[in-house]
Amino acid sequence: MTKAHLYEPDLNPSYLEFARHYGVAVIPARREHPKDKAKVESGVRLAGMWILARLRKRTFFSLSELNDAIAELLPLYNARAFQQRPGSRESLFLELEKPALKPLPAQRYQFAEWRKARAHIDYHVSFEQHAYSVPHTLKGEELDLRITATTVEAFFQKRRVASHARSHRRGDLTPRISARQGVGRRNRDEREVPHAPALRVHRPGRQNSGPEGSARAAALLAVPRDGGTKDLRAPARPHRP
Repeated sequence: MTKAHLYEPDLNPSYLEFARHYGVAVIPARREHPKDKAKVESGVRLAGMWILARLRKRTFFSLSELNDAIAELLPLYNARAFQQRPGSRESLFLELEKPALKPLPAQRYQFAEWRKARAHIDYHVSFEQHAYSVPHTLKGEELDLRITATTVEAFFQKRRVASHARSHRRGDLTPRISARQGVGRRNRDEREVPHAPALRVHRPGRQNSGPEGSARAAALLAVPRDGGTKDLRAPARPHRP
């Protein structure tokens, strides 16, 4: 939970997405009210004490080895009879909980990380030193990035505005070349910037590309506002001392 609230708490987006994928509800306990989840805390404490007591004299050399040892003891712990009521944890699960379980989703949950990013002047957002393009109308806006192992998605006001295949090439950029997302980058530049084909900048390397070249591009685009487009298109005049 990222922000506590009595009625509408702000949940971690990755955890909330996980809960929605499996169709479960997340009900956070109130702050400074440990009795809201007393049974959960007690169950974790008792399971930990019972299992650790049987493993305290053993030495493990890997996490997988420890997990295997815990998995062997869990059925024994769940089969232990209750002290003040009939049955066990396993019998209650089979009688009450298992019939109410739903089948798992057809697709496995894919973990996604959420980040905040602001669109640069060249309408790109940066993640791990790689630039991904977004609609040019969102220049300067703060967006939410959803990053998985294979994709990078950009959201604005809870609406997806761009989706790209994730790239690990640092210092490079991924333009919006899909026809479904809009026109290509070059055509869009020529439409928005007057006389864009006349403004050609020699780039011997990649040092001027991507977000790194935003400042140079801003200075170049400021020329028509100061001196007008007529001066840019006029032929050069010889210098007279």
